[in-house]
Formats: sequence, C-alpha cells, structure tokens
Amino acid sequence: MRMKKGIASVLAVVCSLSITATVFAGTGETVPVQSEITEKTEQKDQEKEKQNTEGNTVKKEESTAKPGQKENKEKDKGKTPDKSKTEDKSSEETGKKEEGVPGDSKNDETNTEDIKKNEKTDEEKKKESVKETENEKKLPDSTQPEEKANVPAAKGIAAMPKAVPANVYVPQAKAGNSNTEILTSMTSGLSWAGSGTKDDPKSPIYPNEYYKRTSRNVLVVQAVDSGAKVNDQDQQISLPLSYGTNICEFYVRASDGTTVAYYSMEVYRNKAGQNDWPRDLGVEAPSAPGASDGKILYLKSDVLYDYRIANGEWKSVPAGSTEIPNLASGSYEVRFAETDTQQAGYNVARVYIYEREEYNISVDDGLPDEIKNSIEIPDKAAYGSSVTLKIPFTSRKLVTEVGYKITAGGTFGGTLTGFDYFEGNTYVLVFTMPKNNVHIDEIIVDEAGNWHTITKQDGGVYRFIQMDATVQTPGDMMTKKDVKYFRHGTQAEISLTSYSDPQSYEVTSFEVKDSKGNVVARSADGSKISVTAEDDLTVVPGITVHYADLTELNKLLAQAPTQEELSLYTDDTAKEMADCLALVPNMSDVLVSSQWLVDDFAARVQKALNALVYRDVDYTKLQESLDRIPKDTGDFTEETVNKMNKLAEEARDAIGSKWDIRRQGDVDNLTEALNAAIDGLTMRPADYSKVEAAKKKVPKDLSVYTDDSVKKLRKALDAVVEGLDFTHQEEVDKMAADIETAVKALVKKKAEDPNKKKPVTEPKKDTKSDDKKNTKSPKTKDEAPVLPLTILCAGTGLAALIIRRRRKSKKA
Repeated sequence: MRMKKGIASVLAVVCSLSITATVFAGTGETVPVQSEITEKTEQKDQEKEKQNTEGNTVKKEESTAKPGQKENKEKDKGKTPDKSKTEDKSSEETGKKEEGVPGDSKNDETNTEDIKKNEKTDEEKKKESVKETENEKKLPDSTQPEEKANVPAAKGIAAMPKAVPANVYVPQAKAGNSNTEILTSMTSGLSWAGSGTKDDPKSPIYPNEYYKRTSRNVLVVQAVDSGAKVNDQDQQISLPLSYGTNICEFYVRASDGTTVAYYSMEVYRNKAGQNDWPRDLGVEAPSAPGASDGKILYLKSDVLYDYRIANGEWKSVPAGSTEIPNLASGSYEVRFAETDTQQAGYNVARVYIYEREEYNISVDDGLPDEIKNSIEIPDKAAYGSSVTLKIPFTSRKLVTEVGYKITAGGTFGGTLTGFDYFEGNTYVLVFTMPKNNVHIDEIIVDEAGNWHTITKQDGGVYRFIQMDATVQTPGDMMTKKDVKYFRHGTQAEISLTSYSDPQSYEVTSFEVKDSKGNVVARSADGSKISVTAEDDLTVVPGITVHYADLTELNKLLAQAPTQEELSLYTDDTAKEMADCLALVPNMSDVLVSSQWLVDDFAARVQKALNALVYRDVDYTKLQESLDRIPKDTGDFTEETVNKMNKLAEEARDAIGSKWDIRRQGDVDNLTEALNAAIDGLTMRPADYSKVEAAKKKVPKDLSVYTDDSVKKLRKALDAVVEGLDFTHQEEVDKMAADIETAVKALVKKKAEDPNKKKPVTEPKKDTKSDDKKNTKSPKTKDEAPVLPLTILCAGTGLAALIIRRRRKSKKA
C-alpha cells in the first residue's frame, strides 16, 4: 500500500499549475461556494422579503459603515446586509489563561508586507483572525468533491446537493442567456457581475481589506447561472492559493456560448492562527547565583517553539528539543512557533526561573512500606524548579493526592499539585518546589482497581485516524498526557474515524490486541465495538487509501516526449516539459481529496505539450555549399551544370521552407549531394575535329612509303592526347597540324631495275655439318664431285628467279 507523503512536497507540484503562485501545504480545508437555481416560488419569496426589508437594512449599513465604504454600500442596495461585520468580542479572550496566567498582549513581529506595512501587535492579529473567521463562517457548508466513476469513494461519504446561500438572490436561469455573474468564497455570498475583457480583467470591490484575506488553500469560484462555465471547465472551480498575495485571473463563459467576462481577484492567504499555548512546562534553576545554566523543561520534541525573555526578541527553539538550556534567572515566555501552515501562537505560557535557593525534601516514615521504600524524589530542590516524584507499583495505580508539611511534625503545608502521568506502572508527578522545605507525609492511592490503556496504533497513515472511547461511568476513564486510562474491568465503546481526510482514508475494519499481541476484539466493517479493559489494549485500524484518478494524466503523458526526445525542442519549451516530467512521480501519491492537484497538473502538462516547438533545422552547411557554386558556369558541360542547378534550387527551396529539426537528415543529404555536384562539374572538352580530319588523311597502306616518313607519321599519331578540355585547344590543334604535316611528308619507296644482277652470296659453310660428316667416315673418291654440282644447281635457280621478276615488272 502506498503511503501518503508530506502534503508540502505534493502541493509543490502545483507550482504555476494555474494563474496563481506555488501552492504550499495548507490546512486541507476546502469550503466551496454552493449555488443552485431555486424554484420560482422560492425566488419570489426572497424578492418579497428583500423588498420589505430593503429600507431598514440599507440605513443600518450606512450608519455602521466605515469612512470610504459608503459609496460601496450604496452599490449594494437591495441586498441583505453582510452580518460578518459584527465581531464577537468574547472570542478574543478565548484561551488566554493557564493556571491564572493571562495571555500575551503584545507582539513585536510585523505582519506580511504584501498587505500591511505597519507593525501589528498580537492583539491586533487576533482581532483580524476573529473577523476573518467570522467572514468565512458566512460561507455555505463544505461538501465533498464529486468522485470519478473509477475512484472508490470514502465509506459513508456522499456528495451533498448544492445549496444557495440564504442571503443571496439567485436569478432564474434561462437557456442561452448572457449572465456571467459569479460567487466566490471571498465575498461572503455577495454575487459579482464582472465586465472585464481579456486585456483588462476587472476586480471586485471589496467591502474592506479583510475580504481579501483567507487562511484557506483555495479560492472557489462559481458561476451564478448553472449553464455558465468558469474557464470553460465547470460551473464551479477551485484555484489553488499560495501563502501571501495571489492574483487570481479567470473568465466566465455565459450559457449563450458567446458572452465572456474576464475577472481578476487579489487574494491574500494567511497562515492559520494558533490560539493555544504550551502547557505543563517546568523549569530548572541555575546552578548558582548569577549562573546561566537554568532550563525550561518538558517541551514536546515533535512541536516547534519560540521563547524570549519577557518583552524581548523571540528566538527559535531547535526542532526536536525537549528543553531550552543556558538560561539565567528571569521571566520567560514560550509560544508555539510558526509552521508551514500556521502563524506563530497568539498566546504564551509564562514561566519564571529563580536564582538558586534550595530547600529540603523528606518523606515521612509513617507512609506504607510499599511507597516509602520505592518512592523516588530528590532530597533537595531549588525554589521554583520542577521536581519529579515517582512511585513504582507492581500494577498501575493512580495516586489521587500527595500531602506535605513545611517541616516534619509541623502543621503548615498543603497538597503538591502539578501534572501527572504514568511510565508503565510507575506513577509520576511533576510539581513546582515551594519556597520552603517539603515533608511528604501523606500519599493517597486509589485502590478501587488497576488502570489500563487503550491506545491506537500510530505512525504512517494511522496518524490520520482518530479513536474515540466512551464509558458508562466517567470516573472509569481518565486522560494523562494525551493517553486514555481505563479502570480494570471497564466496558468501553471504541470507534474509529478519519478526522483529517475521510474521503481519502477509509476505515474499513479494525481489531483490538492485548499486550501479548492476541486479538481480543474485531470490527469487520469498521463500526463501533465494545471491549473490556483487562489489559493494555492497542487498536489497529484497517485502512483503505483512495488515490486520485490519473487516467487523463496518463493519456497526456503517453503523448509526451522522452527525455532524449526533448533535445529536438527549443530550450524554453523543452524546459517546461522537462519540469512537468520531473514532477510526474509525485502524482502517484496524490489522494482523491486532492484530485484538483492532478487535474491542474494535467492541464499544465497539456499546456506544455501544446507549447512544444521544434528546433529549427541547421542550414549552415547547406548555405556554405550554395556559396561554393561558381558564378560563371559557361566553362562547364551542360549536363553537370544542369545537375548542380537542380540541386541548388532544391536547397534554396528547403531554406525558404524553414524546416524544423525533424528534417535535418534531409538537409544533410541535400548538402552532400550538392557538394558532390559542385565537385563533379566538368570543363567543356577541346575541339578534336581537326585531329579527326587529319587522321582521315592518313593512307591505308603505309608499306609503300619509306620507313623514315612512316615513322614520323606514326609519331605524330601517337602524340595525340584524348579528353583534353578547351583550355588545351592550342595543343589539340597542334596535334592535328603535326599529323597533316607528317602525312604530307610521306615518301614512297623507289622501284628496283629488273636487269640488274644482284651479287650471289655464297652460302655459309656449315662447319658443324662437316664435322659431323667427318666424324662419320673419311672422304672417299666417289664423293668428290658433289660440291661443283651443288654450285651449278644454285646458279641455275638464281637465274630463273631473276627472269621471273623481270617478266612481272614488264606486266606491271
């Protein structure tokens, strides 16, 4: 089960939820204005009664109005006079006495400067608080906020019907009218018709400054016409208030759907007053005259205190303290300190620390041995100091009287009084040491029976539950230091209620356990049960905690960007969204009674979502690419220039479209493509037509030309370099010229004379063959004619070849 966190941390979530400032922990008390259109017959009765009393009431108001208020009163003629101006003087004196000590009459602290610049005394503050309380008492009774269908309501809690304040005339609603009149929780039932515009919202005319002040944590605004809506939400809304001055702005749309009035209200939220004062304090005198080690004792560690020497400056007591040390003798005042939700106490407890003047304390020998042998008390104490007396018993016994005399056997004395309580089975009495010796000679013990405690388990959500116990005989139950004690055998009726927030904390059951942990009684449905006090008992509540409905909020959060995605948005809009996301975990602990916190937070999330603006795309590199484009593109090929120009046009269109960061990838791709097109621009090629024409002049058969001229031609042809651009045109033209020159320089070979005898070359003698022959066999006579014959045959063949060539030459 989730546990309720501190209300201050939860209300901090509402920072800027609406038109007001941050909402801090409040009293939790919400008193909405209730209004509902009444029957025509009731309205007529009201009108008739108003007309009959109009004259008298107006005169009475004028006679009692303060200077400067008469003009306002005349504007309100015909309305029932505001009875909240009557002050209950007796309430100012409430809670001013403690054991004969009067309340504080002055306070040197100043009030909040937002409302009053001048200093005010505690008495003046109390008067303002009384008036404030009376004004707020004029409001209609509070009702529980309506439950959402999927949120369980607190057990036994039903929404009360809206009711019209008795002193307010509410006109009959008509379909489609232009009524924008409102009621608020600050105007004590006085309706107010605003005429402000969006640029100039109007403020009400308050009867006096007290009407601007409240200790409530919300301003309730309700349209008089049941068909009208405040802030386009509902007939009634609640605006959170922070401490100090709040400027609350809102508007009302009439039931005709078109008429709108804008309002502005200045509301000052006070912290609730504290009329109570510290009780059961004790003192300890300094150790010696002139010393400053005296103390104020018995502070509660869970309460905040201030103290001062009489009429001096207030000083804060450190939180968690149970005493105020290092004090010299003198008169001191102690009050409850200011908290997050309450002002500093108006009333004080006065204590006096005397210079150390010690007196003896003794115990009479005639006391019962059980008491005489176990009593714990110091043998001396300083005058005015607190003295603690303890008497341990085997079972819890109540001491009804401790009598003493000034001296043993003396006649003067009395009864020691102070405050008492139990520590287990030990009876404890704390009394103030009189200015004489104390001889305790009588201790009366109630022997009618032992006493047992019945306490509620505390801590966690249990602290929001209150236990009530009743008995048949009042003397069978007593309270010591906020603990209830019951006489042994007493029948007690036990019931539990959620006193601070019944809508959120529902007691569904509880059980009662004895000191050993055994369950002695159980309430299955949380209703009242009866138990017998025969042991110390502990009541353990069974609690169902109802939390606020987060359905609508979760729908909005599903649309929200993640923390990583927030980098896509502008810094200011992303910050508000990030702030909202950081507060989301707090919403899971908001109770159903504070549903408005979740609703207002959801409205803030919706507003943050609507306000999100994507960052602009970064065009820097794309613009740099555009700046690279050559101004003169006539030197480049048409194809590459057209490609570049097309991409450049796309780039300019992209920049003009002002894309957001979601298209950064498209811009980066376009930048890359444009850079590639610029880098790929190709120069116009040189004109090779002359080269081609020169090549066509080269003869197909070069064999008829001399080797030297052909060689020069081939060199010219090989010197041609293809693919040069127009900047090398002269080189290309020279190539063509060189080729033509080489062609013209070709020289044909000369024809040979067929009659011209060519010298016969004797074949080279094959010495190897001869060697081989010689190795085979020696030369004989039969082989000798072979050489001449060979020569003859060769000569004949050569002659035949020459004749053949000559014939071919003649034919040619």
